Amino acid sequence: MAAGPSRAQTATQTPPRWDVTAATDVRFFSWQSDRGFPTRASGQDGGSGEELYIPFAVQTAGRLLNPDFALAMLVRGGWVYAKQSSGNLSGEVAASTDTQSSATLTYYGWNGIQPFVSLATNLPTGRSSLPGAAANARMDPDLVDIATFGEGFNIGPVVGFNLPITPTLVATFSAGYTWRGPFDRENTLDATDPNVQSPASINPGNVLALSSALAYKVGNWVISLNGSVAYETKTFENGAPLYKPGNRYVGGAAAAYTWADTSVTTVTAAVSHTNHNQVLFTGLSDLATETMNTNSNLYRVGVDHLYALVKDQLYVGPLGTFLYRDHNGYNAGTLQFVPEKERWTAGGQLRFASSPSVVWNARAEHIWTREDDDPAPGGQRFSFLANAFVPGSAVPTVSSQGWQFVVGVNAKF
Repeated sequence: MAAGPSRAQTATQTPPRWDVTAATDVRFFSWQSDRGFPTRASGQDGGSGEELYIPFAVQTAGRLLNPDFALAMLVRGGWVYAKQSSGNLSGEVAASTDTQSSATLTYYGWNGIQPFVSLATNLPTGRSSLPGAAANARMDPDLVDIATFGEGFNIGPVVGFNLPITPTLVATFSAGYTWRGPFDRENTLDATDPNVQSPASINPGNVLALSSALAYKVGNWVISLNGSVAYETKTFENGAPLYKPGNRYVGGAAAAYTWADTSVTTVTAAVSHTNHNQVLFTGLSDLATETMNTNSNLYRVGVDHLYALVKDQLYVGPLGTFLYRDHNGYNAGTLQFVPEKERWTAGGQLRFASSPSVVWNARAEHIWTREDDDPAPGGQRFSFLANAFVPGSAVPTVSSQGWQFVVGVNAKF
């Protein structure tokens, strides 16, 4: 009996299949609050804001001529309009967002291990600097999706491997390093008029990230666990050291259960912790470790249920989330002050498959947040952007509420 064609010959005779998936959303956010953002700014009363965000993503994935190799390429971008109305904090901006791209090559030719390499980039197609009143369009990241509108050119290679322990249990380990390029930004000082800023050149720190994940399927359950640790180098402002964030630790878990009627309940949870930062105190020539950790611990829990009105076609159901930030701090990624708060959301969702390859989705959620009082009249607090202690101000308990609406489509070709 003649031998059959080899896998390489078969691949040559039959061109490999490539799948293209495109997705886009229209997301609208609207909020009202006792104060504008940032809440500790003086001379303001109630605040409100809106944001329209339209992200898109296109992914191409398939096997190469040698079927042991698989390649996946992804491009993401979008457009955003943001507006805040809050006395002297009012401002608006309309801009494209930065564009992210990535390519991942995975090798399946070895039994028991699947190594991969990846390269990700951030292209600065957004607006990192918002001089004048436009800077006030930066809003609370717990009320809108986009709180900062661009940074510099970043490039980050990743190496890792998948380890199929059993047919239903897979572990993943990876390590990546991101070189982050400089960008310009307005220098907002806590003690100055928010509409008058001096320009600043930011050279952000590079990031080394180590990640692991575990995915398990048993019966009607799909369970995943993940964890990561990130080490970041110093960030410089106008050539001088500004701060060095502490090591960041993130853990998460998700569990999905498919019921007999094909309805699905999903529960997610995540927690993050960051060690003490190094900051530039007044009178010092280099960074020193802060006495009090100004980074918040963050806890998130989410629950959603999709009920099958029409099997494999139409699903509806409720969803809700809870977030707790345990104290005031600065978000090192956005260079923004983020107050201690509790955040709840509740709403509903719909998913409709108009064909096997096209899925429409819609979601509506109401948001409630509560920030504890900030009793610092006449006191001092450290400002990363000011590189110094600046006068504090007493901020009462702040309550905010808003809505977010999402309509989108996912198509596979």
